[in-house]
Amino acid sequence: MKYDIEQLEKLEAFSDIDRHIASYLSSVKGGDSPLFFLMVMLLSRCIEKGDVCLSLERVAAKSLSWLSAEDPDNAEIYETITLPGIDGIVSCLKKSAAAGTESDRLPLILSGSRLYFHRYMVYENELASMINNLCVETSDLPPDDELVPLFRGFFPAGAAETDMQAWAAAVSLRRRLSVISGGPGTGKTTSVVRIINLITEARRMKGLSTNVAL
Repeated sequence: MKYDIEQLEKLEAFSDIDRHIASYLSSVKGGDSPLFFLMVMLLSRCIEKGDVCLSLERVAAKSLSWLSAEDPDNAEIYETITLPGIDGIVSCLKKSAAAGTESDRLPLILSGSRLYFHRYMVYENELASMINNLCVETSDLPPDDELVPLFRGFFPAGAAETDMQAWAAAVSLRRRLSVISGGPGTGKTTSVVRIINLITEARRMKGLSTNVAL
């Protein structure tokens, strides 16, 4: 890179905390290169923007011209900074004693083509584990043959083509976690109301009460 760390610190597309984190981690053995400094700032910026990691594929072998809109005075600098390919970025990061892989307890974690702060990788893994634990079938409802009349009361059998709302309801009945998506006007709200009523009545058949949180 043609720019040194002192010049990178002046780029206004990055916040003070981006610069401070990059400066701190660059003080660790092997992290004193401008590229390392820039990658940490980019990662920190991703966190501020709501991402959990930095995808190296999105920035590798590309210029930083996409940042110039946030700092027009330095637009020329962003346009002339082109990052190396993924291999070059990974090689740079691995030189730092602050970077490691998923099994390491280090500030920076490389996982495939993604760069994390260790804390956020832990957050992501914990959330994924929690969701996986919820993605199991529930056993507190009556057998299917007893549920069919109740189900058809909320979702009557229609034409031969698949009724996606009924399909979503059938899946939701047996799952502890369901995500229902669709464009505007596709009946998401109507389906959810029916599903909640269906689950409530199905649990009542087993003598169970249901609490609904909205």
